Amino acid sequence: MKSIYISLCFLFLMLKRLVIVCLLILSINIHFADSAPEINIKPAAEFSNATLIVITNAYFHVEKYDGKIVMHDFRYPHLPGIFIIVDENGIEAFNIVGGWRAYIEIYGFKGFFNEGTYITLIGKCDKITITPVR
Repeated sequence: MKSIYISLCFLFLMLKRLVIVCLLILSINIHFADSAPEINIKPAAEFSNATLIVITNAYFHVEKYDGKIVMHDFRYPHLPGIFIIVDENGIEAFNIVGGWRAYIEIYGFKGFFNEGTYITLIGKCDKITITPVR
């Protein structure tokens, strides 16, 4: 009985986070029809002046430096998440798995950051680089 209660609490928490993400997407007025989301990231992708919506547990190492956040060491298997990068051209990257097997550097992040079971970043950054690893 206790395990069912814990499972229901976890499910409720996941649904709550999904609703928050959906509201944030609507609030920043992203038009999915105007820009085709990409499923895969090109090698060493770099985006400037981007909006990030990231709720993931795909990375288990997060390092914070002066004005820089680095996420690496891809966790496998991992729980579902979301990773969206939006810039002046629209949606540049969209992943509902929560990320890529990559080394990610985020510079000049301004917004909400939380580190726990899930890493949550919602806000704007000056630059983000994504370097795939194998």
